[in-house]
Amino acid sequence: MPQYRLKEKVLNDSEYLLMSDVNPNSFDARYFGLIAQAQIQHVVEPVFTWVD
Repeated sequence: MPQYRLKEKVLNDSEYLLMSDVNPNSFDARYFGLIAQAQIQHVVEPVFTWVD
């Protein structure tokens, strides 16, 4: 998949750049770019976490 290219940008209060360092194969902002706050419907919070 092509990656989203963003040279330099200061995000305003209603913009988010979603990225993950947990999974190198994550489908995140590197592919779909910035999202607006209005697009966020829910926030997921972990119930259980563990360390390998």
